[in-house]
Amino acid sequence: MPSRDWVHGLTSTKSKRASETDYALLARFDTIFLIDDSCSMRGQNWKETLQAVANVSPICTTHDPDGVDIWFLKNRNPKEPQSGAYLNITTPQSVEKIFESVYPHGDTPIGARLKDILEPYLDHLEESLRNARENMDFVSDVRPINIIVITDGKPTDDLENDLVATLVYTAKKLDELKAKPYQIGIQFFQVGDDIEVTEFLNYLDNLLPEKFGVRDIVDTVTWDKEPGELSARTILKVVLGGVDQRYDNEEIKTNYHGVRLPRMC
Repeated sequence: MPSRDWVHGLTSTKSKRASETDYALLARFDTIFLIDDSCSMRGQNWKETLQAVANVSPICTTHDPDGVDIWFLKNRNPKEPQSGAYLNITTPQSVEKIFESVYPHGDTPIGARLKDILEPYLDHLEESLRNARENMDFVSDVRPINIIVITDGKPTDDLENDLVATLVYTAKKLDELKAKPYQIGIQFFQVGDDIEVTEFLNYLDNLLPEKFGVRDIVDTVTWDKEPGELSARTILKVVLGGVDQRYDNEEIKTNYHGVRLPRMC
């Protein structure tokens, strides 16, 4: 039976309900936003994404003083020449200032930008786990990450050779390293109601275990019939639902047709 306490119009996969107290789980993860800043995001989609990220940041900071990291597909932070990311963002005001400095334009290179995030992380994880196995007194200090991708369009880079290849490589590497089931989670959120985007995200969901036989690190959230509201509460509940699923090694698929939730801040 569909749950009734989620935002109207959203279809989420592999997600459990999470109570407010479950937000304490955020202390165990680093939260990374990857924001689509292509031209189609201008207007309402950009405003809605800004509001959602601004509302998430103080919630995350309550449990993790490091705050959240914000990456864009094309925009680069000049103060972080290596990654181009905006790191350790803790307040809505900081989020608003960052978004105001970014002008959505151009294409949607999701695969390439995800690779920028994942490859250095996997290298660091591999080194840390190797040190831990060689030295019993050494404890790996690499925190699990949740990457929240917010987009309104399909990738413009090569789907199979860029995005899918990056996801498959990441999942295979995690299996090879015998990393925790929840070491990396990637949640794709659709903003807007483009049916092609919905179909693309549905394609991504379950692709890794079904086609490639590797661990499932991807969850997707799409609009179902009518537009809903991309809220902080929606994002965090789906993220935590993905974490719960990986902790419990369960497969839960639910259509949510609930009432619209109020914003948390």
